[in-house]
Amino acid sequence: MPGKTNIFIDDKSRFAVSILMLNIIAYGIVNNVLFTLFPLLGTELEMSAKEITFIGTLAALTIFLVSPFWGRKSSEWGRRNTIVIGMAGFACTAFSLVLILRAGFSGQLQGGVLYFCLTLSRVLQALLLAAMLPAATAYIIDVTRPEGRTVGLSRIGASHGIGFILGPTLVSLSVFGLMV
Repeated sequence: MPGKTNIFIDDKSRFAVSILMLNIIAYGIVNNVLFTLFPLLGTELEMSAKEITFIGTLAALTIFLVSPFWGRKSSEWGRRNTIVIGMAGFACTAFSLVLILRAGFSGQLQGGVLYFCLTLSRVLQALLLAAMLPAATAYIIDVTRPEGRTVGLSRIGASHGIGFILGPTLVSLSVFGLMV
């Protein structure tokens, strides 16, 4: 295709960015499955709408407040290290959230203790997850040529959007029994 140029500074960067985009899609899927299911799960666990909303609001506020910190740390510790912290933290805290929900449904955690554990888990998830997107954005800027930077950055948004679409779609498919 005439006029099409490589936006990356090297081929190794192209591969790393592809992996990064897949991770951002995965984050979008998991996070939006959580957004979609958490109100239903909270209701089943006899939490009020205010309690459920507070947990989501607190998590979003945490991401908003700590993202600049992670942006600075990505310059200090390295982009990849910070992205790994964000992804590993997100995975571990998502797993802990599943364990807490399971304990809630089995009756091992109830009432205020359950609410505290769910809130703490979501805040920790937000604290660590906030590392990923600022570091990913900075990484794209680092590995793209100036003329291709807009394309590289738009891929982050597109990957995020794909995950945001697929997450609720997977939830709705599971409701209709189309997933195993």
